[in-house]
Amino acid sequence: LELLDNLISSYQVTDAINVHAILKEKKKEVSEDLRQNLLELVAFHNEEDAEEEGYEARGALKAEPPQWKTGGLAEQLYSEGGVASPQARLALLLGYSKFGNKKGALQMWEECKANQDPLPLEAYHAYLNCFNMQGVEKTLVVVKETLAEIQSANLLPNTETLVSVLKVLMATSQGPEHQQSCQYAL
Repeated sequence: LELLDNLISSYQVTDAINVHAILKEKKKEVSEDLRQNLLELVAFHNEEDAEEEGYEARGALKAEPPQWKTGGLAEQLYSEGGVASPQARLALLLGYSKFGNKKGALQMWEECKANQDPLPLEAYHAYLNCFNMQGVEKTLVVVKETLAEIQSANLLPNTETLVSVLKVLMATSQGPEHQQSCQYAL
């Protein structure tokens, strides 16, 4: 258990997954906090080893992040132990969003809203990056509602909030509503 905690603390994703499997095989009880930390690590990195810091600066950009591993350890950890915690829902929401599982992210968003979980700004960004566009007018309504929720939660929008909104508008600008999307973006 101590080794698992150390591996999680040092972002050793695959080693932490392997140690967790061994603990589970030996029927060792993993504490709720440790399981939550493992869930966050696995969801944030999609069961892949953490990238070395600064790789972007050396020109090693990836074309696209890998797709979410459906049925993987993150989802198993989430479903274990009965009722999920707000932290577990948030970890899965952010993981789904980061790795392109829009359907899963929207489902987690709805679960978070239904349970009235307190959400950080990153959760709102994840939602904006994942909701389905249905024309520029409907999209703008959802964007305004989301921004109002951010304000009512006493969160301060940041540059990422602006980027998320502009990405939503960019997605609606691909069709006949191009001019209108550009106008709203301005």
